[in-house]
Amino acid sequence: MPNFSYTESRYENPQDRHYGQPVFRPFLGTMLERDGRFSTEIWSLVDSGGDYCMFPLAFLDELGIDKSTLKTSRPFGMGEGFPAYFATVTVHVTGLDSFEEEVAFCERVRAEDFAILGNRGFFDRFKIAFDHRSRIFSVNPYLRPLGISE
Repeated sequence: MPNFSYTESRYENPQDRHYGQPVFRPFLGTMLERDGRFSTEIWSLVDSGGDYCMFPLAFLDELGIDKSTLKTSRPFGMGEGFPAYFATVTVHVTGLDSFEEEVAFCERVRAEDFAILGNRGFFDRFKIAFDHRSRIFSVNPYLRPLGISE
C-alpha cells in the first residue's frame, strides 16, 4: 500500500483569516497521455468531494484532442458554471500504475493551480485512507474498479 505525504502550502488570499498560515493537502503528481502525446505534469488534489478527475482545458491542445468532438457536461463544485469536456486518456500518477479513464477538462481548472482526482476514475479505482494528523495518506488499488465485472 503506497503511502504519500501531504503537501504543505500557505493560505494565499489576504482576505482569508488564515492568510499566511500553513495548510496540508493530499496532492499527487499527475500527467496525461493520449496517442503518444503527453500533458504537462500537474499536482492533483485527491478530492473525495470531486465528482470527476478534472484537468485544465489547455491540456486538450497538448494531447491533440479536438474539444468540438467531445461530449460535455456542467459539473458541480470546482468547475461549476463552466462546461467540462470528456475524453478517455491514460492517467499517469506518481507512485501508482497508469490507467485509462474518461476524465473532464474544464476552463475553471488552471494549469498553474492544480487538477482534481475525484470519485469517478480515482476513488472508484483506489482505496484511499487519510491520516491527516500524521499528514500521510495511502492509495491502494482495488482488485477491480467499480463497475467492471470479472
